[in-house]
Amino acid sequence: MFGLLLLGLFMGHPLAFVLGGAAVIGAFAAGKPMVLGIVVNRVFGDVLDNYTLIAIPLFILMARFLSDSGVTDKMF
Repeated sequence: MFGLLLLGLFMGHPLAFVLGGAAVIGAFAAGKPMVLGIVVNRVFGDVLDNYTLIAIPLFILMARFLSDSGVTDKMF
């Protein structure tokens, strides 16, 4: 896995993608791809339970609707 990290970095790929790719390849090489599902569930499951973070894209969507409908032009 360390060789994969060095190879990816020397090829000029971003560090985040190199680390993620090495982790995925390492999980499949170890014969335990179920670990990847657990990691995804832990990372994104906690974010989806936080209602404050869910509201952020909804505010952006609302701003887009207001902008497209012309309401913001009438307000300011």
